Amino acid sequence: MICDFDFLDVATGEILWNRNILVAEAAATMALPERLADVLQAIGRSVAQTTLRNLRGLTLPEIADHELLIAGVASMHRRALRDFLTARQYLEESAARAPRSTDVHAWLGKWHILNVFKGYSTDRGSDTQRALDCTARALDLDPDSSFALTIDGFAHANILGEIDEADRRYTAALDRNPNESLSWLLRGALLAFQDDGTGAVQATDTARRLSPIDPFGYYFDSLASSAHLAAGNFDRALDFAERSLSANDRHISTLRTKIAAQHCLGDGDGARATAAELMRRFPTFRLNEYRSTHPSAERRTGRLVIEALRASGIS
Repeated sequence: MICDFDFLDVATGEILWNRNILVAEAAATMALPERLADVLQAIGRSVAQTTLRNLRGLTLPEIADHELLIAGVASMHRRALRDFLTARQYLEESAARAPRSTDVHAWLGKWHILNVFKGYSTDRGSDTQRALDCTARALDLDPDSSFALTIDGFAHANILGEIDEADRRYTAALDRNPNESLSWLLRGALLAFQDDGTGAVQATDTARRLSPIDPFGYYFDSLASSAHLAAGNFDRALDFAERSLSANDRHISTLRTKIAAQHCLGDGDGARATAAELMRRFPTFRLNEYRSTHPSAERRTGRLVIEALRASGIS
């Protein structure tokens, strides 16, 4: 069986890529789904990359509405800090043009949450309030949006430390849409914060099954790593952390999880090398701030991370 795919830019007629799939007819039912998943992943990456490429040199007023949101979401999850900062401009312009779009306000809320949680914010209080304002606006527009409920839960869990409120938001999101992969993923992180490693792994596994070709797979891998750390599966935690970092090496929580997994596996040299990399990328990071702001800092897994960071030379 031969399948031939051309992916074109309809505006220019340019062929962005071509894929040929050749599978034996007898093995098609086994081999074809995996090969098609690779094609779908390539489509997602191409849409994001082509959009970003086409925006080079354009001012915000020159960018089409749909391209603003695609560019904002894609840039938010790229490695470079400058891309993350540029994402805010795209999303704010998108919100200005589509003030009644629930998803746009929710995505902008997620940007502010990541800005705080990744340690980029220079004013945690103000940026936390901006995140909450965005998710509140999204839910005002559509109280039943599973995506907006999920992002609001993300804010309550990761920057407010309100675990019970976050759990209510994730439950409400999944009641409305049991296939909301991001809600399953973030619920897994929440369970990891609470030292429920088994539940955390089950939730993140569900998220990965629901979204096996997510274009932001590094984030799914990062939270799967945290889940396995909470479950005591240190080898798996390290595997997922390394896979996540290969796609995005600026995610501070993944670096922390990798250090903890290496420490627990007895790889002190590796943990110290990763700690040095963390401090190179985030020179203002301090253990006291982690203790005072991270939702799991007083739990078993949080204490394990603190011990690993301290043993690896971070103070």
